[in-house]
Amino acid sequence: MVQQSADSSVNHQWQLVAAENGYYKIFNRNSGLVLGINGASTAAGATALQWGDTLTADHLWRVVDAGGGYRKLVNKNSGLVLGVKDGSKTSGAATLQWNDTGTLDHQWSLVQVG
Repeated sequence: MVQQSADSSVNHQWQLVAAENGYYKIFNRNSGLVLGINGASTAAGATALQWGDTLTADHLWRVVDAGGGYRKLVNKNSGLVLGVKDGSKTSGAATLQWNDTGTLDHQWSLVQVG
């Protein structure tokens, strides 16, 4: 998965669905696929991707307040946060899981659409 400039298209819209014990599945509105980690890896640097829901822990995310209206997404399987490779601000940069270093590339704005 890669980051892209924001627009109103449905491929940029995600639905958080409560799963278990404070965790959520995050479904893409366009594809219907769930946000997960490649190979269910627990390693820092493993890429995020969309996948069919296989009911595995790498498809579960905890939403944690990061302050200022932003949130961190913590993967249940690895305990790592969703971020952007090398803190890039460029469209097309890979999204991956990483150790929580408190940097801005690990913080997400979740807004309600419609």
